[in-house]
Amino acid sequence: MNNIVGLVFHSMLYVPYFAWKFSHAKHHHFTNHMTKDEPFVPTQRTAEQEKADMRPAPQGVLRTVLDCAIMLFIGWPLYLTIHASGTPSKQLISHFDPSAPIFRPADRHLIVLSNIGLIVWTVVVVFLSYTFGVWNIIVC
Repeated sequence: MNNIVGLVFHSMLYVPYFAWKFSHAKHHHFTNHMTKDEPFVPTQRTAEQEKADMRPAPQGVLRTVLDCAIMLFIGWPLYLTIHASGTPSKQLISHFDPSAPIFRPADRHLIVLSNIGLIVWTVVVVFLSYTFGVWNIIVC
């Protein structure tokens, strides 16, 4: 039941459910690991770079809103499509690719199912847009 509900609602949010489920579990297993964490692998810097970055970063509501918008509309899609900010790899990693090395071969059919869920939801949204108008779908 969890997987059915997860697949439906994640598809509605345009998040590949099973791909996210597997990579998120790996993230929780390796949280704060310098090389094995999934989405938040920090870049390693030299001592000179560390010294240069000791000044405080600008804070404020506008900066926070901007940072959140960048993360949601640029960072998140880049993470899903090309694994930006994820574990460094010699090959392109995508949450939409069933043969990506972040997934076990036994789970590949579930990654395909996630992709099908996203395609089905896109068809539903396009159909509803034609039926009720794009503006009504955006407002909903």
